Amino acid sequence: MKEVPFTIREFKSVVENSRLFNDAMAYHFMEMKEIEKDNFTLFTDLILRNLDDNEDIGGLYFDTDIKVTPDFDCLFFSEEGIVNIDLKDIHNEETEEKVIKKFKVQNRILSLTKKAYSNLVFFADEKKLYLFKSENNALVEYPIAKFSKCMANTHAISTNLIYSLKPSDYIISPTENIEGFLKGEYYLNEQQRGVEEIVMAKPGMYGVNGEAGTGKTLIAFDLAKKFKNLDKKVLFIFSGNLHEGHKTLAEELNITIIPAKQCTMMDLDEFDLIIVDEAQKLYPSSRVWLYNWGRINNEKNLVFFYHVKQTLSSKDSGHLILNLCKTIEKDGMGRNLYLSKKIRSNPAITAFANNLFDLNNKPSPKRFSLDDFLNCIDIKYFSSAKIAKPWIRELVKKGYKFLIPAGDRMGEASSDKFRYDFEEFFDTHNIIGEERDKVVTYIDECVAYNNKGELKKNSKEYYFIDNEIYVNLTRAKEKLAIAIIGNFDVYEAITEVILNPEKWNKNS
Repeated sequence: MKEVPFTIREFKSVVENSRLFNDAMAYHFMEMKEIEKDNFTLFTDLILRNLDDNEDIGGLYFDTDIKVTPDFDCLFFSEEGIVNIDLKDIHNEETEEKVIKKFKVQNRILSLTKKAYSNLVFFADEKKLYLFKSENNALVEYPIAKFSKCMANTHAISTNLIYSLKPSDYIISPTENIEGFLKGEYYLNEQQRGVEEIVMAKPGMYGVNGEAGTGKTLIAFDLAKKFKNLDKKVLFIFSGNLHEGHKTLAEELNITIIPAKQCTMMDLDEFDLIIVDEAQKLYPSSRVWLYNWGRINNEKNLVFFYHVKQTLSSKDSGHLILNLCKTIEKDGMGRNLYLSKKIRSNPAITAFANNLFDLNNKPSPKRFSLDDFLNCIDIKYFSSAKIAKPWIRELVKKGYKFLIPAGDRMGEASSDKFRYDFEEFFDTHNIIGEERDKVVTYIDECVAYNNKGELKKNSKEYYFIDNEIYVNLTRAKEKLAIAIIGNFDVYEAITEVILNPEKWNKNS
């Protein structure tokens, strides 16, 4: 993200001309809703009445959105601290309640910056500014003249401190950061909270469909915790291999966690809530068993969390579970819900992976710069796996997690070249639904580009190694390192198409 901050006078100079304003917003790499534009224009006029001709206020950013909280309408960053301003049309009891609730959620993020901060709201109908007092949850009128003079004496900085936070500062994996999860040190966005409210409001069967990074596993465990706090018995079914994080959470939350292959051997009737994580990987027998139980036990809750497009082998059935959940909704037995906002993924890493797997899916130069990719992605080419291993081992020593595709019990697999030489690694099936701060993985000749510029499987392995590689790439929250092994076409695509400085300079 290469946002450039506005100043108040700059904003005033461009806002009256729509074409000029759009050009300015593009240059600053920002967006602004039309109603917020109108409200802030009015606010700007009131501020400028109180400034001397030689005074201006800088460090101004619009519509900062990190997905886990409501977006910040307007932020001022200075050496002295942060000022968060919400923009509202009308001042009434309802808007007061909404803005106070919003500030409370946003404060948890603002506090991570380690800077002093204030929350204010501008009501356009009154032309008045109010300061939020957290000690008594009240809005107190704050003179715009006082605000203007105070801000004119600050020292603006050219950094959006919210975007400078690392995803690991505010996004946690329940099975990795168990202590943080148990203490509630995480955030659910409005959409995620809405899913929980629907599930908790009425018994029945529910489907929750969302891509990787939308927080399905976090919601699943948060629901389990909330139901357990209501003294309900919870069964958590995971369609993958259980690991130590699952076992620890089962003990700490006092819930039952089992692999999906065991669900047909369980007495489901003793549970009030059954959660199925990664339900697209259920075997047909398990899927039918759970559905039939849910139809009979309609006074209880059964929730399928799934990613309809994630297929790692021919047995994965995202579309079947989707159709099942649609049938549940059609028959009035529950709801099929959808999560669209990604909160976990590093946007630059996700954009890089999407472009790598489809060379026509180019990241927007309005949203990303080449530096955004170079700051979090490291690429190395090696002629063989043997030559790549020292580099991978060195990164593992530095805290990177080594991810490899799954093996093939029926024949040779790409990952065999690494599986027996590394003490610690994670294969794709053990990392589903999770993420790591730093990831190192590899791409070899088991994938190749087709004539449409799409990266596809190029081997006889049982699992869909192209999809496994995509999953491995998008597990990284902060840093991604990739060893390209013997696959010159992929290396050339990265260096000549995706990360080519000349192409980026041309598009900038």
